[in-house]
Formats: sequence, structure tokens, C-alpha cells
Amino acid sequence: MTTHPGPLCPLRSGLATVLSRDAVSAGGIFAAFFLSVWFLTGNLGVATTPDSSSYLSIAANLRGDLDYRSHYEETSAHFPPAYPAMIAATSVFTFRDVRHGAPRLLSAFLFGLVGALTWAVLRFGGCSPAGSLAGCSLILFQPAISLYSITALTEVPSLAFTIAGWLLFHLSLSRGSRRWLFASAILFSIAVLIRYANVVWPCVAGFLLFIRQGSPWFTRLRDAVLYGLLAIGPGAAWMIAWKWWSDAPARKVAWHPVASDTLSQGLETLGRAIGLPGAWAGACVTLVFLSVSIYLWITHRRNTGHDAPSTTTSLGPALGLYALAYVAFLLLSISLFDRATPLDERILLPLIWMLPIVAIIAVETVSAGRPQFRFITLILVALLSLGQLFLFWTPRASDWQRDGSGLSHFSVRYDKTLGTLREEGFEDIEAIYSNVPWIVYLTAGVDAWLLPSTEDYTSGERNADYEAQ
Repeated sequence: MTTHPGPLCPLRSGLATVLSRDAVSAGGIFAAFFLSVWFLTGNLGVATTPDSSSYLSIAANLRGDLDYRSHYEETSAHFPPAYPAMIAATSVFTFRDVRHGAPRLLSAFLFGLVGALTWAVLRFGGCSPAGSLAGCSLILFQPAISLYSITALTEVPSLAFTIAGWLLFHLSLSRGSRRWLFASAILFSIAVLIRYANVVWPCVAGFLLFIRQGSPWFTRLRDAVLYGLLAIGPGAAWMIAWKWWSDAPARKVAWHPVASDTLSQGLETLGRAIGLPGAWAGACVTLVFLSVSIYLWITHRRNTGHDAPSTTTSLGPALGLYALAYVAFLLLSISLFDRATPLDERILLPLIWMLPIVAIIAVETVSAGRPQFRFITLILVALLSLGQLFLFWTPRASDWQRDGSGLSHFSVRYDKTLGTLREEGFEDIEAIYSNVPWIVYLTAGVDAWLLPSTEDYTSGERNADYEAQ
């Protein structure tokens, strides 16, 4: 009889499990996630936002003359380079348009990768094939994740590379392999160059390296520092280089504590992730998530022993630790750098991805040796997934497929004013200024400049360059 690893066993099956029957399952999950994006973007392409216009224009400039700038800003390190470079490379190798075809293909591929990696996380976390399939279904039909899977932003690429790095990191601890440890650091370094907030992942990984058992403290400290340098170094070097060689303005540091409205928004976002309105629902989700993570950690310690060298390889508790670190990072970032950062679905997407993952791992742990309980729970999860499909995903998916989403919506793309500009041409226009330059670029394909403001949007301070602008 074939068995699968226990709920919180170290990853002793290694890659052998994944490369056998699980490879077929992961391939099927990849195809389902890939096709969902391909279908939803078949009419008007990927959804776009103001930030999307910057990523796409940087990619277009990289594709054309290797010039790293957006359509309405000077060269800046504000937007990390990896995602625009991926779009540009996709355009080069597939001969697709850099503003439409390339981001659509890249989004579908990366979301397929997220699906396959989610399957691997659940299987490595000790879940049965049925439990892993249920978890993947919850991810596929989760409204926020579905929306950002079709949007030209860094959220899904971030998930793909951080999940892959996290898996290889745990595999390296389980097998004692420095090769996998090196590979995970490389993936994390790419993730940081996709989205700066991903720096939290290698920081948590370095902490787990330091507290692991079985080697002298100096060796553990050395490994953690070297790992951090390899994973974070490229991103830090990129920012320092632009600060040194570029005249682009850096974000100002100013103390503006997180407002209570922002905290309430974050709790409401987590509540909506499970279909419940109100900040109280988000508070309950947070408490349950932390309680489950602590329970999984206690269970893991009891199962493996206090002196086991792999006590930090449990995926469930480690994800809980990452969630705490990520929230702390967000609060500090908002308080010091960007007061306007909303705690919405985009910012909290890693936590939204974690909720069903940790829940499924917890169910499999609790139901170990109790097949009837596991069967009933998985039936409930399947019903929840079907509810997401028919109540949330299907109605929205129909609208997205027919009319587009965000700034790619039919009403925006075929705006009469922009249509007039396209018909008259832009050859005789020296410069275009607009309060929405991203819409001008996305719909007309020409550069436009943002109207100057007396106040810096991110810090709230007076714009010292307003007169010059």
C-alpha cells in the first residue's frame, strides 16, 4: 500500500516523490491555473493599473534601447527591475507585443507555476493528494488571487519565486544539502528584485538557519549571514547603484504612524478573503491563523524531539513566522516611507495565499489516524471551493473575460477623448501632461507626464521641486 509522509515529517521523500506520480498531478494543476489566466485575458488582455503602466513602459524601453525608465518618470529604482526584464525577455523570445501579448503569456505561465508549487507545498507539508487538490482549488478560485493573476503587476511573480525559494530552503534543511540552500538563496534574490517587500522571506530563512540545532552557534551565524548576503545582496546593490549613479529622487524618510483606518482596512481585507465582511472577521481570522501556527509548531516539536536537526523544517509553523514578520515589515514601511500604502488585497496577497495552505495542513495534522474526520473536513473544503467558484469567481470571471478589468476595461480603452488623440496623431505634440498619464500610455501607447503637485504623495511633505516642475 502506498503512503505519503506524515503531516509534519521532514521532507524525507525529497524530490523522488515530486518526480514520480506527483509530477503528473502538479502538471495538471499547472495546466488548470495557466488556462484560467489564458481564458480570462483572451478578449482585452491582462488587467492593468497605474503601476502596470510603469512596468510595461520600462519593459518597452528595455526592449527597445535598454533604457530603464517609465513613461512619466525619470530613471528610478522605485520599480524593481526583474519583472519588467521578464516581460521584455518574453517579448523578445516569443515575438509578442510588449504591452499585450508578452505580459499575458508571462502571467499565465507564472500563475501556472504558482499552482504547481502550491501543490508541492501541501504535499511536502504532509497533506494527502485529496487535501492538496482541495487546497489548490481554494487558491484557484480565491477572488483576490484570481484578479491579480490576470493583472500586470508583481504579485503573482512574487508568489512564484518566493514559494519556490521557500520549498528549496526547507528541502535543503531536511536533506542537509548546501546545493539546494544555494538555489533557494538565488530564487529569493530574484524575488527581491521583483518586489522589495520580498526581503522578508530570506530574513526569516536566515533566522531559521541560525536557530536550527545540530551545529555550533558560530557556524549557524556564518551560514545565516552568508545566506542573507546572497539572497538580499543583489537587491541592495541595485538600490545603492541607482542612488549613486542616478539623479532620480529617493523616497524620503518621515515618521507617520500607521492610522487606525489602515489597520481596520487590513483586518477587513483578511475577512473578505474568507467571504466575511467587517474588521471583526479579519481579527478572528488573524487569531485563528496564529493559534493554528502555534499548534502546528508544538505538534512538530513533540513529533520530532527537541534536539532533532530539522525542527525548523515544518512548513506550517514557518509560514506563520513569516506572516508575523511580513506584517511587522509592512507596519514599519508605512510608518517610515509610504503613508499611502493601503493594506488591501494586493499588499496582503501573500497572507491570503497562506490562509488555506495552513488550514489544510492543520486539518491533515488533526485528522491523522482519523479517516472519517478527514473525509468530512475535505467534503466541507470542497463545498467551500464550489461556493467560491459559483458565488464569486464565475460572475466576476464572466465580466473580466468580456469587458476586461482595471485600466484595460472596455470603457477605458475605448474612451472618446483618447480615441480623438489617436486619430489626430501625436507627431506635432511636444509633451503631454495629464492627471492620469498611465491611462494615456496604456490606451494610446505614448509617453505622458504627471501634473506636478505641491505635496509629496508618499510622505505627505511639501514638494520642494514643485516650482521647477
